[in-house]
Amino acid sequence: MPERFSMEWLNGKTLYDVWYGLGVDSNGNDMDGEVPIVVKMVFNANGTGIGTGILNYNNEEPVTITYSVDSNGGLYFDGDPSLIGVICGSTSQYLRVDYFENGEPVGRDAFFFNEEDAMNAAKLLTSSISPCS
Repeated sequence: MPERFSMEWLNGKTLYDVWYGLGVDSNGNDMDGEVPIVVKMVFNANGTGIGTGILNYNNEEPVTITYSVDSNGGLYFDGDPSLIGVICGSTSQYLRVDYFENGEPVGRDAFFFNEEDAMNAAKLLTSSISPCS
């Protein structure tokens, strides 16, 4: 498992991003309260990715994003330098990622390597993913 992101490692990968937060229904409307969310992320070689909601995240329309990785292995989306994702742990099933906005912790995700594991984990979520120790 990688200890940090790299463009080379992400190139061609499909990961299943799981988190607990504000969901979006299939009509694009915000859901009431926080829910488990699963998004299939396909990382292309050209720094673009396709996100397709699988659970509680606008499951009808894929979204194209841009991504980049800095020299320290921080993952950035859509050119936003204020929000960074950093690998903080891993297992054989997933990478744990802490997100920081302007240096402050703002959330945690798990990037699973297959959809079944991601969906099984999401079914168990009743609150935000705990921070890495």
